[in-house]
Amino acid sequence: MISSLMFVLLFSTVITMAGTGFRGHDFDVTHYRIEISCDFNAGRVDGTTTLTMQAYQPGLQKVMLDAVKFDVKNVMLNKRQLDSFTVNDKSIEIILPQPAERGAPFNIAVQYSCAPEKGLYFVGPDEDYPDKPRQIWSQGEGEDNRYWFPAYDSPNDKATMEMIVYADAGETVVSNGKLVDKKKDDKSGKTRWYFKLNKPTPAYLISLIIGNYQKFTDRFEDIPVEYYVYPRHSKTDAWRSFGKTPRMIKFFSEQIGFRYPYPKYAQTIISEFMYGGMENISATTQTDRTMHDERAHLDTDSDGLVAHELAHQWWGDLVTCREWDEIWINEGFATYFTDLWFEHDRGRDEFNYRLYKKLKSVSRYELREPRHLIGGENWGAYVLGSSVLHMLRYYLGDELFWASMNRFAVDFAWKNADSRDLQRAVEDATGRNMTTFFEQWVYGAGIPELKVDYFYNAGEQLLNLHVVQQQDSFAVRPVFEMPLNVQLVTDNEKRVERINLDQREQSFEFTLSEAPRLVDVDYGPWYLKKLDFDKSDTELIFQAMYSDNVASRIRALEQIAEKDSLEMNDELANAVINRLKNDPFYGVRISAAETIAELKLDSFRGPLMDQLKKEKKSKVRSAIVEALGNYPREAVISTLLNVLNSDESYFVRADAVGALAKIKPENIETILRAALQQESWDETVRRAVLEKLDVLETGAQIELLEEYSRYGIHPRLRRMAVYRLGKLAAENEAAVELLKQVARTKDHLRYRPASSAVSALAKLDREDIRDFLKELKKTATHPYVKRALERALAEKEDKQQQEREVLVREKKMLQGKLRLLEKKLEKFTKSNRS
Repeated sequence: MISSLMFVLLFSTVITMAGTGFRGHDFDVTHYRIEISCDFNAGRVDGTTTLTMQAYQPGLQKVMLDAVKFDVKNVMLNKRQLDSFTVNDKSIEIILPQPAERGAPFNIAVQYSCAPEKGLYFVGPDEDYPDKPRQIWSQGEGEDNRYWFPAYDSPNDKATMEMIVYADAGETVVSNGKLVDKKKDDKSGKTRWYFKLNKPTPAYLISLIIGNYQKFTDRFEDIPVEYYVYPRHSKTDAWRSFGKTPRMIKFFSEQIGFRYPYPKYAQTIISEFMYGGMENISATTQTDRTMHDERAHLDTDSDGLVAHELAHQWWGDLVTCREWDEIWINEGFATYFTDLWFEHDRGRDEFNYRLYKKLKSVSRYELREPRHLIGGENWGAYVLGSSVLHMLRYYLGDELFWASMNRFAVDFAWKNADSRDLQRAVEDATGRNMTTFFEQWVYGAGIPELKVDYFYNAGEQLLNLHVVQQQDSFAVRPVFEMPLNVQLVTDNEKRVERINLDQREQSFEFTLSEAPRLVDVDYGPWYLKKLDFDKSDTELIFQAMYSDNVASRIRALEQIAEKDSLEMNDELANAVINRLKNDPFYGVRISAAETIAELKLDSFRGPLMDQLKKEKKSKVRSAIVEALGNYPREAVISTLLNVLNSDESYFVRADAVGALAKIKPENIETILRAALQQESWDETVRRAVLEKLDVLETGAQIELLEEYSRYGIHPRLRRMAVYRLGKLAAENEAAVELLKQVARTKDHLRYRPASSAVSALAKLDREDIRDFLKELKKTATHPYVKRALERALAEKEDKQQQEREVLVREKKMLQGKLRLLEKKLEKFTKSNRS
């Protein structure tokens, strides 16, 4: 799963899954047959789910099925009615009339109805959102499919499945596996859709979508690749988002050495999806935000999202994490394989750029708080997990890395796996002992902090490289064992040496016929680390100008940006300007603009203005526009206004809003109100305006926030309006009242403005707000609003409890002091009497 369209479009999942370890169970579900009909208006499901299972334990007497708030009408055991079952809010407990023998198959059929609180969602138009499509769709991860069909709903059990759905004529149904049959049901008058999947899947990957769609079909060899989009979308629209899918399937199949194993691959867009995508086996669900127009395509695409969810068809679906604590087996793999696709499709520079940013981001968080990959935060499962795989690839080399991936896929196909299984698969594929690698990067926490310097002896033609590991040996490992690439560049030579770190302090010698122009440690980059490597201005200029590695050039620009403005000289400034204008890779040009934004020297203003006119890449223009926000000059303001009104990129226009707000010209309110009239994909420009409303007087802010926080406005704008209202609420009662209005309205599944309003109100330490939240909790029905209210009130209770405990301690301390004073007074009085 990916939490947002922007993996390229921004990662990280918002799901909450309990890290409780491996869930024990007494039986093994081998097949689900789910037959359902949905009442859209009532938000109800009527169905019969038949589970084929066998006992793990001898003499199995009781079967507990996960099922939340079901109205159970009938339970059958091998087609015979059972009376011995109990239904509660979370499960169905079934007593078998005779103990089941270990390994002996039996069927349990549950006829039921339910109104799912989550897991299956009924989304449709209303008076304020008349254009919203009418849809029913499921989202099973983490353990939410239990809300609409009875199951063993944990990742450590896999079963084949059938899905039979009765839908209204004209509606399209999408589910897992092959569409075996579609025909009119004479009894109900509905259309009966019958899907079958002969590959085992955990329950959370079982999927259902019902809605109004048109289907476009592509192919990978003999396998249909299906794109389900809205009737308004053209084939060009569908191919803009999904057109690379067959090539991706081919790439993953060949590289992993395990051909795509399902009878189809479908991608279906849905409205209101709370995540970016979900890798339901053979039938991925995507947010409808993945559909974008040609102008948005200048800045964004769906490749990252499509590749991520497709990679899950192997990592997560074929091989599934054994327990939620090991979710990195799903998410870390899908994230890194997305990067591998970009390397294949867009080249090594793009790959190194993505990985440099990722490793830098992860390292920054690890320095702040070392985290464990297993059982850690979801964010870490994605980016820390993918970073571990990147390091593993370097450690093994490409040939052995891909041999390991193949071995892992083959050994655990249709099974569950954890980190130790991965370690054994790598060891079996390569013959290497992987204990230290896994102890450092998978089971351990933290990263190395490397202090590097070097000395060149011209007489002996030797370069001595000195490396000290400076990490806190009490917080993380005192010594990390790791190989590193070191690139050595002179005027006449360029080579890469490999060093092996295994001590707290080490020196390495290299023969070099002349003094180095560049010494690049962790040339790649490959490793999580903090690198402290001071370099002279001359070295930084050479690295920024002439390194053959985009990450190295960016690293040099970042080190220049850290310099004090008094340290800047013409040579350094010219190197930065040169990279802004001439670097062949857009990411380095972005970094040059960011360096200029950090330094804020007036001498950079002219080059920025010149390059803005020439720059073809919209992402670089965005960085230039942001940098221009540091220069409050009339010419700059005029240029930014021109960008805001005429640039072809929505995103560059949005950044122009931010730059103008930073400069804050006298007519900024007029500028922002005019920008609010601009239409853009995903409300990119209007969101930028709302984000910068703090430059206006409070009254003007409240006026605009009232308009854009009301129900009926695009939910992304409502969420941004709530954010701004939250900033005003401590000082402004009108903002508080608007937050209350939002909190009372229906919430959106994806952007959750009502939930955000609850959270903003909860930050106000006021008794009347606490009373309001308590009253709202009595009537709230939306799962996310209820969760936000429960969290807010619990936090307030915790805070009150902490305050009570502090007061009790202070009271006891004062009582102790009082008793001491009384004793002193008593002693003083007695001594005076005597």
